[in-house]
Amino acid sequence: TYMGEHRIDAFKLVQQLRASGIRAGMDHCNRSLKAQFKFANKQHAPICATLGDEEVLNGTVRLKFMEESREDTVRLEECADTVLASLTRKTAIES
Repeated sequence: TYMGEHRIDAFKLVQQLRASGIRAGMDHCNRSLKAQFKFANKQHAPICATLGDEEVLNGTVRLKFMEESREDTVRLEECADTVLASLTRKTAIES
């Protein structure tokens, strides 16, 4: 998800996630954050990542686990592993 002026940071995050085998995308329509979450929900995205000023400054990313209505902040370098672990748990539970 793209927030504010950190488009390049968001693009790098998308690339990092894709390199780890995670299907990822970002908003290119400059929609509001609320609209982006609504769109992600319609797409059945299990997790949304957001980057804002504070996250970029601290080297973190905010993850929103859509089905659980839970949020967590993780280090950028841990993002892909956290997402993969969550998706793996979700898949194991559904099996």
